[in-house]
Amino acid sequence: MRRALSIGLSDSCLKDKIKIYNSLLKAKRIMNTKNYDKAIDLVKKILKEDPEIIDAYMLLGNLYYRKKEFGKAMTNFYEVLKRKPDYNFATINIINCLIALNKFDRAIKTINTFLKRFPEDYALYAELGKIYLIKEDYKKALDSYKTVIKLDPKNSEAFNRIGEILIIKGKLKEAEENLTKALTITPTLKEAYYNLAQIEEKRGNIKKAMEYYKKEIKNNPNNFKAYYNLAENLRESGENEKAITYYSKTIEINPDFNIPYFMIAKYLLDKKEELDRAIALCKKGVEIKPFNKYTVFGYYILSDIYSFLGDSSKSEEYYRKGRKLLSKLQ
Repeated sequence: MRRALSIGLSDSCLKDKIKIYNSLLKAKRIMNTKNYDKAIDLVKKILKEDPEIIDAYMLLGNLYYRKKEFGKAMTNFYEVLKRKPDYNFATINIINCLIALNKFDRAIKTINTFLKRFPEDYALYAELGKIYLIKEDYKKALDSYKTVIKLDPKNSEAFNRIGEILIIKGKLKEAEENLTKALTITPTLKEAYYNLAQIEEKRGNIKKAMEYYKKEIKNNPNNFKAYYNLAENLRESGENEKAITYYSKTIEINPDFNIPYFMIAKYLLDKKEELDRAIALCKKGVEIKPFNKYTVFGYYILSDIYSFLGDSSKSEEYYRKGRKLLSKLQ
């Protein structure tokens, strides 16, 4: 499906093609350093020289996607489809842009349009399942993933997502069966062990759940939810020191997830140690948006810390902030 490097009728034409190919490789290397603007400038220069290079539009779309400029990304992916209507990756990328923009209904319409042309494309049904899962329309999500398996019986990700949906519906045995199938096909599948851990938590098998979270971390070291849930289980089991390690790792992976900041701060407050650090953690945590019930918890911890330090003014200030936010959230 990739554009082949054509052999021209002249040496100069061949040299131009090689030059463009090398420039694209350079742009990809720059992209991998996260210097997206520099890479974008280079790709635009390539397209100015030859506006028909499909891979250049694809790369430009990916660069804008990484910059979270999803509208510009879509424009370039559509340019790919103008020149190569069956370019599956461009189609999927357009849908992912719409999902990133929370334009779920438009994404569904777009998928259905593409399905009229490519009715056997299981990847489109997988995207449909993803959207319905986000929208919490579990019946349609389930139907979409079942269609994926019908078209692609070895699709481990579809079995994984079916398992996830069945957990939500409380059908734990069926969920476990699907997750086991997923791991049989792809033993290192991301989120499969996480989902199995969720099942064991619901069954009350915390020790087994923790084993699965550790397996998930091994397969998927960037799954912050696995680190956080493992930390919670360790804390509830009285293994506070180990829990702090996993809370800290959660923050490292996802600094915009506020709860671990407050859990570490609460631990330090309980021990009456490193209170300056506890204050700094809470202050950082309460600034994270969107504000939620855990933000309120952060304000209350700050209030308790300052109360312990004898600063009643600041204690009252943060208590009021917590109460004010709580009233807004209710």
